[in-house]
Amino acid sequence: MALTACQPTPAVSPTPQPTGPVDEVAIALRPSPDGWTFADLDKDLNGNDDFAPSLPFTLANGATGTIAVRGQSTRGAAQKSYTLSLDKGQAPFLGTRHLLLNKHPFDLTRIRQTVALGLLGTIPELPAPHVAFAHLTIDGRDFGLFTRVERVDDDFMAARGLARDGAIYQAKDFDFHRRPGQLVDTKDPRYDPLSFEAILEIKGRKDHAKLLAMLDDVADPAQGAAELLAKHFDKPNYLAWLAANMLVGNVDTGTQNMFLYAPPDAGPWRLVAWDYDQALGWADQPGAAVQPADVPPRYDEGIALYWRSPLHRRVFQDPTLLAELTRRIDALAAGVLAPDRVAERAGAAAALVKPWISREPDRTGLPGPIDQYDAEVARLAPTIERRRALYHEVLARPMPFELDPPGPGPRFAWSPAIQLQGAAVRYEITVAATPDLANPVAHQQDLTAPAATFTLPPGRYYWQVIARTQGGAWQTAHARFADPASGRQYEGVAAFDAKPTI
Repeated sequence: MALTACQPTPAVSPTPQPTGPVDEVAIALRPSPDGWTFADLDKDLNGNDDFAPSLPFTLANGATGTIAVRGQSTRGAAQKSYTLSLDKGQAPFLGTRHLLLNKHPFDLTRIRQTVALGLLGTIPELPAPHVAFAHLTIDGRDFGLFTRVERVDDDFMAARGLARDGAIYQAKDFDFHRRPGQLVDTKDPRYDPLSFEAILEIKGRKDHAKLLAMLDDVADPAQGAAELLAKHFDKPNYLAWLAANMLVGNVDTGTQNMFLYAPPDAGPWRLVAWDYDQALGWADQPGAAVQPADVPPRYDEGIALYWRSPLHRRVFQDPTLLAELTRRIDALAAGVLAPDRVAERAGAAAALVKPWISREPDRTGLPGPIDQYDAEVARLAPTIERRRALYHEVLARPMPFELDPPGPGPRFAWSPAIQLQGAAVRYEITVAATPDLANPVAHQQDLTAPAATFTLPPGRYYWQVIARTQGGAWQTAHARFADPASGRQYEGVAAFDAKPTI
């Protein structure tokens, strides 16, 4: 397939504004032909299985459609999010035939999505969905306040001057690895739509040749980063997407929370911003919503979050592209995402949202105390500068690396840690009988090679390797041991069993 050098992103077209500060959405349920009840919607906890109940409804204006639960982890929350889809032939309601209503049950502010996407949508190179507020009533029952997020589809692309009938994918577990056993074209006898969509959910055309050609080139180590971006990607869009996510801290963008789009011709791939209710310092908010496993480990901080991706890793190792990314981050932090702009947008959104969530039905579902709401909203704006500083700090660290399974001896080995400015890296390895590494049974430091061998009696052990530069910057491996008894997370630590010597 012929591919040409990519063209710049067209200017973002304005999106329709909401009809008011809070749109009213009132529906009346009708009997389900499949016998589903509203209680069945509450039981739909897995968006990837065959249990997908939906209920028919009628809007106040007479339009008909179906309602279903939406989301992934939020399906387990008491307060659900919903998709309302109008039936074929029905006129659009609030400018769309698909209302995506999100409750954001794990965000105390309930505005992180609105603030982040609202700001990202003003970056010309970065497509981002419009967000409004909606009040949902079902059969006269008040379901409270939701954010209404624009659907990413052909209409979304056309509103931004992009071609319809393009390839649109929603990332589910995707980091630009080729995965030849799952990501195959529809004509391939191995093609399994469920397996394919466990990685990339298909939202546009079903011809995957253009996607696979891009991934083949990403997997080819002979192709440089600059060549890859010129051949397959809209470079300004790509850098804007990376820079924006570094600053707002959407840690789920390592493998999900993004869309990929390419026109049906030889035009470039673009990344679309998506799902930011766990951005802007979400993991540091008060309350019980954030569990130990939700706190990003050191190896997922800043640029290190994307190190597993063969595309991003190659870009970071190109000094010219890395310098461009750094300039883009600094420019966004001083412009579109400057603290005063974040504070202004957050203040306006909070003034609208707080009265709603201070009363039922929303107040009971909040993940933290309402008396800490104002302080949490005030904390959003300073996160941008903290994230910018963290980006620069992580640049000085070695990048994360991988631990190999220990071999006989036992012999320990790991992949080399790379420091992007070329600084020399030395290693320290610790082995202990407990995951906190107290009272080590083996320890070595100042190792120049990524390997070590010890003599250990049989038993269960835990090990950790730290990579350090001479300047003191350090990093762990991509490893995290979760103690099933305490729930505590041990970063960079892996368990292994030493076998008896035969």
